Amino acid sequence: MRRHKVKSTALQSIGYNREQHILELEFRDNGGVWQYFNFKPAAYKKFIKAE
Repeated sequence: MRRHKVKSTALQSIGYNREQHILELEFRDNGGVWQYFNFKPAAYKKFIKAE
């Protein structure tokens, strides 16, 4: 999955797979990557628009 850098104090990058409904978050502090399954496209749109 391709991730994109974001302006955040906690996150380094985020990625989203629309076909499989998977959200990936890469954290700045330790470089860990968390995956969230069954993350619907409407929820992703709200997530990326949040401040």
